[in-house]
Amino acid sequence: MSRYRVLLVEPNAELRLVFSDYFKRSGLEVVSAIDAGSGLDTSRRECPDMIACEVELPGGADGLEFARALRADHDLKSIPILILSGNITPEERWEAISSGADDYLMKPFTMRELIYRCERLISFYRSNEPGELSGDLTRFKSTDVLQMLEANQATGVLHIDGNHKGEIHLLDGYICGCFADEFQGEEAAYRLIPVRDGRFHFVRANITSNIESIRSTTEFMMEAFRRHDEREKQPAR
Repeated sequence: MSRYRVLLVEPNAELRLVFSDYFKRSGLEVVSAIDAGSGLDTSRRECPDMIACEVELPGGADGLEFARALRADHDLKSIPILILSGNITPEERWEAISSGADDYLMKPFTMRELIYRCERLISFYRSNEPGELSGDLTRFKSTDVLQMLEANQATGVLHIDGNHKGEIHLLDGYICGCFADEFQGEEAAYRLIPVRDGRFHFVRANITSNIESIRSTTEFMMEAFRRHDEREKQPAR
């Protein structure tokens, strides 16, 4: 018996056969659809554990619009979504995440990487209760967690417990407040985001805002790692 069921939304018949065969050989059950409309119908009928969707789909809706439709549906919004795309620009990557997708895989990719990404998303979702997330930062990076929370427009508090300890407060997926050790606001966010060892725990709770200029979580992450790299280059005192 298959461990999980994956919905593959892929208009190319040959690729559907290749992907489906590899999914099955990896112990995953696969159902398929060719466009956004049949993808929504199949999602409601088959209740997949996750969805892997090509960004370019025939008809009126592409893969990103399909992801938005899933997130707007009360019964389907909790299904993890992996976007398969040949686009490579940062703007297009951001578009994929902002559509509500949890992850994206850039072409060309190996079948091994495709299976890994699918199983990682399923494992992440199944290891957490509705309304809260928790895990090991060595397994799920803080950036992955923040992007997932941003994609799902989550509101609540992400607790980080590692070499820096603190809280990242999010409003509809955007970082609006942060506290870390003796730091507050943006500086606290820049300290917490690069943490790699420790635990994280997200809960839907009351939030506090202490950041005046609310920007996308992606912008915060880029600046956090830039500052982290600068600190690492400074000679020890």
